[in-house]
Amino acid sequence: HPDGRYATTIIGKPIIDHELNIYLASADGLRKFTSSGELVWSWQVSGLSAQRQVPNNPAIMGGLVYECLTSGEVFALSMETGQLVWEVTVSASGIGGDTAFITAHNGMVILDVDPPEPLAVPQK
Repeated sequence: HPDGRYATTIIGKPIIDHELNIYLASADGLRKFTSSGELVWSWQVSGLSAQRQVPNNPAIMGGLVYECLTSGEVFALSMETGQLVWEVTVSASGIGGDTAFITAHNGMVILDVDPPEPLAVPQK
């Protein structure tokens, strides 16, 4: 929406850590709450737009929260502070919002993505 009215609508499902803290994603960023609902931290997408937003729920592992942006970046935040730990661009053409699913398990982070537009297949 041009006015950003829906930017704080929860996306995907809540993620709950071993201390029962709750992590929620919305188009405009990520938020961590205590089990009683108190906000611990909030991380906001810089340059929020239809082409740069959080597309789905995050994953957690090893003290980090993993997520991606529709503009093509994958990043990790500290579970404790919400501060950016690292970020890398994985797709210059972006990540389709309905295909950006991220999971983390046993030391591995997997991101299932598809570009927002079909890619041209080179001809031989």
